[in-house]
Amino acid sequence: MVYKLLKDTKIYKSFTMLARKGNLPHAALLYSKDAYAAKNMLKLFACAVLCRFGKPCLECNDCRRVLGGTHPDCKTYPVKDKVLVGDIDKLIEDASFMPCEGSSKVYLINAGDTMNTDSQNKLLKTLEEPPEAVYIFICAANPENMLPTVKSRCAEMDLQPFTQQQITDFLSQSGSEGARAAAMSCGGLLGRAIEISSSGGYLSFYNFIYSLFKTLETKDDILICMEKINSFEDKNAALDIMQLYFRDCLMYKCGQNSLIFDKNSDGIKSAEFFRQKDIIRFIESAARAKRKLTLNCNAAPLFENIFIDILSARENYNGGAIVG
Repeated sequence: MVYKLLKDTKIYKSFTMLARKGNLPHAALLYSKDAYAAKNMLKLFACAVLCRFGKPCLECNDCRRVLGGTHPDCKTYPVKDKVLVGDIDKLIEDASFMPCEGSSKVYLINAGDTMNTDSQNKLLKTLEEPPEAVYIFICAANPENMLPTVKSRCAEMDLQPFTQQQITDFLSQSGSEGARAAAMSCGGLLGRAIEISSSGGYLSFYNFIYSLFKTLETKDDILICMEKINSFEDKNAALDIMQLYFRDCLMYKCGQNSLIFDKNSDGIKSAEFFRQKDIIRFIESAARAKRKLTLNCNAAPLFENIFIDILSARENYNGGAIVG
């Protein structure tokens, strides 16, 4: 499924066009913060080299083995999470041998920006004078961690973040719950969206936030909410979800239909207990809290202040009439 999404990108189309013309670079450097998408894109690059039909078709025995990680002429590094000097030594040694089956060999280096200076310098000679049959494709999240000399020997490409609609469609077709919510909060990173949508803890927290206005009725409820917040490790993500919820409530209050969650849910309908200007203030408070978190402020009082404000606003609004 992911390959169908990646095949629609400009990078894939440009790369396969070069493959059909026989002009593929022997070294390419793909930049992306999305490690999941980048790793799979490198596999598609390998298919462009090794596919027996040259399309790549993604269906022949060669393509299937590349995608499954079992093709003898396609090696992937690192073996663990970080590229080590030993990984580069193995790559260089293996590149000196002839291909096992076809006419080419492909080496995929994930997390290339984890290579230290020694590793990159070792790889440099192979990049400068690659054997005719050898292709080396690297992905990196942080371009600044790659040596200028390595960059200059590679065709550099940027994998752009996916749109919210692309990610929503992808997750929905995969049967994932909370597809639209995950797409809205993943920053265009497919791997992050999959992580969010497949995490029971994340979905549970989404549901908690999307019932926040209904939950906060008394001061005792603030303690319950704080316990839930404290149990959720990613406080920035918690504020992201809050902002999405407040935004949904504001849209509902304004009579708009572009909601992430069902407009008939009790959590969204609870916006009726608040004025529009109150909900706008909640959105602004969540944004300020995010800025303060970047300054290493204590998260607990930031969330507590938001909850107190919500409860106070609810108490001062009664069926559309201002109390007092």
